[in-house]
Amino acid sequence: MAKTDLTLKLEEEIHSKTNTKGMKSEFGLFEVTIGFNDGRPGYERIDYLTYDTKGIWRCYEIKVSLSDFRSKAKKSFVGHYNYFVLTKDLYELVKEEVPNHIGVYIGSNCVKRAKRQELAVDEEVLKEAFIRAGARDADKLYRCNSPMLLLDTERKMIKFEKQKQIAHQELRVLEHKLRKRFGMKWEEELDLEEKVQTFQKRYDYHISQKYEAMVGNYDGWSSSTDARYHHALSASLVYQDALTAGIRLKTEGE
Repeated sequence: MAKTDLTLKLEEEIHSKTNTKGMKSEFGLFEVTIGFNDGRPGYERIDYLTYDTKGIWRCYEIKVSLSDFRSKAKKSFVGHYNYFVLTKDLYELVKEEVPNHIGVYIGSNCVKRAKRQELAVDEEVLKEAFIRAGARDADKLYRCNSPMLLLDTERKMIKFEKQKQIAHQELRVLEHKLRKRFGMKWEEELDLEEKVQTFQKRYDYHISQKYEAMVGNYDGWSSSTDARYHHALSASLVYQDALTAGIRLKTEGE
C-alpha cells in the first residue's frame, strides 16, 4: 500500500530529529524487518529503528489515523526505548491510551518520554535486521544514481513546473470571470458558502484522482507517478488559494 502524504511528512520529521549533523552518533533506517518465518525474512516490521554509539536501540511506530492507532496489528516495540510518532490531533484523541512506558513524538517534538526497557528480542537479531535494511537502502541508492533515471526525473520536474504554471493561469482566468460578473469586490459579493463549495470540490477532485492513480487508474497519463504528482500538486495549489481567500478546506483524512 502506498504511503499517504501525511505518513511521509511524519517520516521526514522523525528522521530529521534523529539524523544528527556533523559526527553522527545515531543511525536510523525505515521499515526494518526482524526475524525469520519458516526460512523467509520477516515476522515483524519496525516503522523506524535507530541505533546509537552507546548501544541503545529505539523503535518508532508511525500512526496517522485513529483506526491505524487502534489496529490489532502488532506494534513492534522491541527496543530499549519505544515511541509512537503521531499528529497533534491524533495525540489529543489517544493520549490516555498510550502505555506508560511508551514515549510519543508529535512530528519531531517529543511530548512524552519513553521509559527504558529490556530488549524484547536478541540484540544479534536486531543487528542482522539493521544490516539487511541498510543493504536494501544502499541498493536503492545505487540504482537511483543511474544517469538515465536522473535525466528522467529532471524531465518530470520540468513537466510538473509547467503544470503548476497552467494551474495558476486557470486560477487567474477564474478570478477575471468573477470580477467581470461581480465587480472589483467580487470576493465580498460572492456568497461565502459558494466559495467554500467551489474550492472544496476542486480540492476533492484532485485528491480522488491522486488515489485513482495510486491504484492504477491514470488514463491520459504516461505513468501512475506522473498522474499522482500532478493531482497532488494541483490539490496543494487549490488548498493554498483557499487559505489566501480565508477558507480552510477539509483535507484528506479529516
